[in-house]
Formats: sequence, C-alpha cells, structure tokens
Amino acid sequence: MVLLAGFANNPVVGYYKELGLTEIHNDILLASMGTVGSLMSAVCRPLWGVLADLTSIKTMAIVNFSLSSIFLAFWRGALLEGEALYYLFTVLLFSWVSGLPVMLVLTCQRYFGSAHQVANLSVLWTAMTLESCLLPLITPVTLKEYGWDGLLLFLTLTSIAGLLVSLWLPRERSSDVTKGSVPADKVHKCNTGS
Repeated sequence: MVLLAGFANNPVVGYYKELGLTEIHNDILLASMGTVGSLMSAVCRPLWGVLADLTSIKTMAIVNFSLSSIFLAFWRGALLEGEALYYLFTVLLFSWVSGLPVMLVLTCQRYFGSAHQVANLSVLWTAMTLESCLLPLITPVTLKEYGWDGLLLFLTLTSIAGLLVSLWLPRERSSDVTKGSVPADKVHKCNTGS
C-alpha cells in the first residue's frame, strides 16, 4: 500500500510544471503553483493528522486513494480546460499528497504499536525511498512511450490499485482509534510530571 501511494502521489510534485508547460506559457504562474501548493500542503498536513486521529487507517487510505484517483484522472483535462482549473487541481493535488507522510506514521503506530516504533517507521520509510528510486526508472519511460495521457493513466490505475488494496485492509478495533495519538490521561501525566 505504501509503494502504491508513493507511485500515485510523488510524480505530481515532480511533473506539475512540465505538464503545465505543454499548454501554459507563463513561468511565473507555474512557479506560483509550486509555492501555493507547498503552502497548501503545509496547511493540510495537520488537517490530515486530525483526520488520522479521528478515523482508521482504512478510512485514511480510502480517502487518499479516492482523491488521487479522481484528481489524476481529470488533471490533464483541467489543463486543457484552462489555466485557472489546472491551477486549482494542482494545488489540490499538493494538498492530498501531504497526507501520505501522516498515513505512513499512522500505519506504523496502529499496526505495529509503540514497541520498536522508530525501527518500524524506518522500514516503512525505506519502502518509500525504494519507491523514489524506482519512479525515475518508470515514469520517464512511460512518458516517452505513451505521452502525458499514458503517464496519467498509469498513475490513475496505480491509485485505483491502492484504493482496492485499502478496501481489503482489516478493520481496526474501536479501541485502536482514539481521539488523538496519545490518550488524554498520558498527555496530562507528561505535562505534570506525575
């Protein structure tokens, strides 16, 4: 699931300007997309964190993969429709990409528990690093052979595969999903020293 999320999400950040240059000839506009997208990512990451605290990994994964499938499927169409719609889609894509690290930490915490949490998170992060090593081998070849439509179709199908895997995730017990990453009584003990 982690690899599928990375395959679907990471090319967005790397290719938004290159895709935009096929129809938009305003470098300042394209550069501002990256800036506004990064700001939206910074704003949305804590919101993804709140969603993670209130829901399950399965819900987080379904929301993330559903959004990515929808936006990737219509991203090129948004570009062909006009600059404003492409700008909006790109900023929204940056917003949901910011949920991936939150989902990674949540997966580690909920599935593996607090024992050896750093080691387990390191293993999951290594999977993301391997995905980052594979992407430069796959995406440029796909782009060269099949064009933008082929690359976006590949990314959309990857995201749909992630959605299907998410649907088969086991349900978490209600006791696993708390109103926060750390129960309130433990926060109180940490703050008071008792």
